[in-house]
Amino acid sequence: MTGFSQIKWYKSVDAPPHRCSQRVNANERERQRMHRINNGFDRLRQLLPESGWSTKKPTKVETLKRAIFYIAELKMTLNPGETCRSEEGNDENGYQQAVWTPPIFSNL
Repeated sequence: MTGFSQIKWYKSVDAPPHRCSQRVNANERERQRMHRINNGFDRLRQLLPESGWSTKKPTKVETLKRAIFYIAELKMTLNPGETCRSEEGNDENGYQQAVWTPPIFSNL
């Protein structure tokens, strides 16, 4: 029977060499993953209109919210009969939601 009580936990100084190299590799993969995510957000910020940006770099959440509303504005420009409305209330994180409503459903 194996359980948590039987697992040997190593401190970083006590860890066998293969465990250390696995951790180093995992840390490097995570750094690369976060670097790709941050580059993606930087690229998204470059594509969004700059009006309304403060002087400091917007957070990832602010960037996503602006992208959502910018896409909604573009859709309304291309399809004036369609509407974008805000949900009553907020999502589980306290952010107001934008919901795209095509004209066929806007009267429901």
